[in-house]
Amino acid sequence: MTSAPSPVNIAILGAGRQAYVHGQAIVSVGYPAVFYKTYDLFFTSSEKLSVTHPHSPKIASSIEDVLTDPDVHAVIVCTPNNTHAELVVKVAAAGKVPSKYYRAEKSLPLLSQLRYTLRPKAVLRAQLRAKTLGQLELLAMNMRDEAPQPTAYMAQSGTMINDTCVHDFDLARSLIDEDDEFDTVFCHGSTIIDPASCEEAKDVMRVTVNIKTKKGVLFTLNNSRRCATGNDQRVEAQCALGDLRAENHPRNDVHVIQLTATSGGIVQPWKASTAERYAPSFINQIRELTAAVSAHRSLLSGFDTDKNLADRQVGNSSPKSEVPLKTAGGRAGPSRLQNVPSQRDAS
Repeated sequence: MTSAPSPVNIAILGAGRQAYVHGQAIVSVGYPAVFYKTYDLFFTSSEKLSVTHPHSPKIASSIEDVLTDPDVHAVIVCTPNNTHAELVVKVAAAGKVPSKYYRAEKSLPLLSQLRYTLRPKAVLRAQLRAKTLGQLELLAMNMRDEAPQPTAYMAQSGTMINDTCVHDFDLARSLIDEDDEFDTVFCHGSTIIDPASCEEAKDVMRVTVNIKTKKGVLFTLNNSRRCATGNDQRVEAQCALGDLRAENHPRNDVHVIQLTATSGGIVQPWKASTAERYAPSFINQIRELTAAVSAHRSLLSGFDTDKNLADRQVGNSSPKSEVPLKTAGGRAGPSRLQNVPSQRDAS
């Protein structure tokens, strides 16, 4: 008789909105995924998350309490953006499996938060890789959020390129040919949505990006922190023999059309929040993380940490230079986090 698998105990750093989203994903995946421990700088936030979650995770007294706990197998980083890099390195160095923003090859199965952007476009990616409509020639993305984040959030987000465009860079990289690579990047940024908030945060709220790959594929991105019609996330791939389009996902397939004094018709809105739009993606993320830890294997990645950082650095520099900038060129070598063993492997 086959014995039951051992639990995969997951800790979540940060107890804000994303912690609840990932906590619900853990519940949806079910055993062996277990929300085991939570930590937040504010104890009351951790306490509230622990009390309301079905798994009643333990409340850690510090980050070190999480990292030194031999019963923690994986860590999800849901803290502010400007803390991610330091925390992921700490988590990896402690032999845990971190899930946030960085990926590596071989022994350490890093999952990336960027992955949730890709999931709804998986069919599109498969069609492009299969060359169903021939060679990809142009990739166009509209990635616009419903409403701006608070100014305080923008100020510590690490710039709009690092906070939002980074997801779209990775999505674009996953859709072009495996042997292709970004060659030049040109970005424009604008404060037109809210000049005062942008000045206070030292950031922009609208970005357009133009990228040319080494094979000559053109990539255009329209990225905005505000969209009056709701969250807008569409991808169009123009190929030699036709177009492929991934549209916004409605809440359901019922279209409500209502005549008003100012509009001829109002239709059913698109999915509003990150939690709603990407619930299946977060579940897949936790499922893959759990399977990797249980099987003592890594999740091989087509993305590279160092290359992703290089894309962002170029993106941040382009608006200042006002000329297209060359990327580092080629897919970079293995991440510097490559050879960190997981604690589960060592046990």
